[in-house]
Amino acid sequence: MTINNHVKNQYNYLAISDELARIDPFFFKNNCSAFVSGFGNTLKSVNNQPKKNKGFDWYYKGNENGLLFNNDTMYFPNYGFWSGFETEILTVHYIDQNLKPHYVGYTLAIDASNTGMRRNCISFQNISHLSYTGLGDKLLRKPLPELCELQTNIIRNGNIVWTGKGLTGTKNMWNSPNHIFEYLFRNKMLLQPGMIFYTLTGAAISTDKAGIRLQNNDICSSKIVDESISINLNYCENR
Repeated sequence: MTINNHVKNQYNYLAISDELARIDPFFFKNNCSAFVSGFGNTLKSVNNQPKKNKGFDWYYKGNENGLLFNNDTMYFPNYGFWSGFETEILTVHYIDQNLKPHYVGYTLAIDASNTGMRRNCISFQNISHLSYTGLGDKLLRKPLPELCELQTNIIRNGNIVWTGKGLTGTKNMWNSPNHIFEYLFRNKMLLQPGMIFYTLTGAAISTDKAGIRLQNNDICSSKIVDESISINLNYCENR
């Protein structure tokens, strides 16, 4: 059975509501809880290299405790073996009193995971994603772009040791984003009034797929090329 036989979309999960302009999507620390997750294998290319359509997957990332902001430090434990960064677009949804999700906008994100854990044990594929998510320095309150270029630099001892580029956007996705969001938001047992959902939409850039091994005190500097959104995160091992 193909994916299109499972879901019939009737709700627009990416319609912008003017009523939500007053909502601060980063106010979770004092007012509500956050649900952070991600879709994988959604894009037709990663690091500007074509990818086969394997069907998308989904993984849980954590709650508000794992969200970081510009110039924060990501600490990684020994049990993760080694870590990787993926650069992508992240959407923000607000859950209303009737448990309906409302699209607030999107931002840049760095998706960190314990890649060494899943390389050493394939059964830890999903649990290896329980890690930090870095958010861009501002939110764009507009529809997802059709195409946009992302760029990531890994800076070591003040020097750029690697630059990755990749395309994201609806035209580079195997499936309609509204279609894949139905798979998440139809599960009403996950939704609570006032909750904010932060959803990664698929890696455009991957350090792991490029064979880049992060080192202690590296800086990951990412941006959306045509937008004034960026994020810098410090990488620290063995907390």
